[in-house]
Amino acid sequence: MNHREFAVMDRWLYYVFERKIKMCNLSTGEVKPLEIEDFEGSYACDLFCVNGRLNVLCHSPTFAYYYFGELELDNTNRQFARFRREESVDNYVCPEAIWPSVVSVGGRIFCLENYRFYKIDGWLDSCHCVFTWKGRICYVTKENNQFFLNSFLLEPDSSENLRQPLMADEAIMSRLDQGTDKQLIVFEDIVYIFISSYHYRICLLELNLRDNTVKGITDNVKNLTDIRFIWRTQVDGKAIYVTGLGEPATLAMWKLEIISTAHRDEFCCGICLQLFEVPKVLPCGHSICASCEEALKVAGPGNKKTLVCPFCRKSVDLEANESLPRNYALTNVMENSINTPKEQEDLFLCFTCGKNREKDNCLLCETCMDTEKKTVLVCAICVLKKHKDHRYEEVKSLSQAEKEREFDLEATDLKPLTGQFLLEFEYSVNRHLRALKQALDTMENMKKKVVMDDSVTSAHMKSEIEKYKELASKARCEKKALKDWMESVLPTLRG
Repeated sequence: MNHREFAVMDRWLYYVFERKIKMCNLSTGEVKPLEIEDFEGSYACDLFCVNGRLNVLCHSPTFAYYYFGELELDNTNRQFARFRREESVDNYVCPEAIWPSVVSVGGRIFCLENYRFYKIDGWLDSCHCVFTWKGRICYVTKENNQFFLNSFLLEPDSSENLRQPLMADEAIMSRLDQGTDKQLIVFEDIVYIFISSYHYRICLLELNLRDNTVKGITDNVKNLTDIRFIWRTQVDGKAIYVTGLGEPATLAMWKLEIISTAHRDEFCCGICLQLFEVPKVLPCGHSICASCEEALKVAGPGNKKTLVCPFCRKSVDLEANESLPRNYALTNVMENSINTPKEQEDLFLCFTCGKNREKDNCLLCETCMDTEKKTVLVCAICVLKKHKDHRYEEVKSLSQAEKEREFDLEATDLKPLTGQFLLEFEYSVNRHLRALKQALDTMENMKKKVVMDDSVTSAHMKSEIEKYKELASKARCEKKALKDWMESVLPTLRG
């Protein structure tokens, strides 16, 4: 049940609600509809952000077919968009699985990078995830208890296919095999695989495309265990946005920061191989983490402690209560790489014009705060044009009382938004239940058709019936699990 019905671009959240697209300013909380040219009568189903462009999967007005459309946002007003290109799907064929930039449709896969269909014989039966990377379509399959990374070039005339085994321990491969719902994020040479199910805790795997290794990094992300189930993931810059069900059972969105793989080795302690929390520097210039510093200390002469560098073997004597100095240079590099880039930190999103402006050019409009019931940050240009008669002050001079008021207003604003997400959640779940029921009915009808067809041989008929039985059994199990889970969760959400 892979679905993603939101996308994040330039700190704007785009999401599907009541079959239309809405957009939410993540800086101000402002919500407004996205107006699409010639979209009247169509129904939005899913959203994707691929290479900085917004893509939408739609129903035709008559529900006769699906189609994909790449949107081009208006440069002067982000609330308006037009279709840059479109591609229709076969009549009555519903997309079966949705991955980053790739969708499986009727036994084929549709690539949102170049709007082309591809056919891979038998891939869907054993495929665990699909994604695009460096001009190739990549997909993970399992054969004879071994996982493989397969890939081929996006060019339609290319016949080059690569197939390499994945390296991981048995426990990791078991989670990859058993997960019922997988969400992927591709960042540089790393694929982050979020695995969730109705019966297990969230598991986060890291697939390194440079050496084809897979490892579990669930414990490397703080508070990841607070997430009970993940519905959708989306990357924007260096941040991963995740929506799902938290602990206790509440609808929520999380933001996870990504560390660039170019600096990954620099930010890990060479002894324990964990990310530095407090990097310490030795007189020889090598760095270790605070935990390893304590572990390496041995009794020296008198009350002193001796510490030997594990890399160059040079030693240093420390007083009993003395510790190594903190490596502030490395700390600063880590903070600049892990957090939002400096150039983005110095920007804010103007509430009125929707453009990124310098923070030194930021003002708080008190008049709009009173009427809009939310924090309204505007640039100096918009103050002169549209807020010239309003009360405003510079953001850097906000009093503590104003900050508390701002917090209270934003917390209040979340109440109707939570109700809206709850309504969207119920609609989404019921839609999937209806789709499962329709799939079951379709399989039953196809089974009857095979039985009644005189041209079908007995062996072929038995084979088809067994196939339909297996699919129907899986669909019924998924439907029951989803229904039980929904019945246990919704009362908590409503409470």
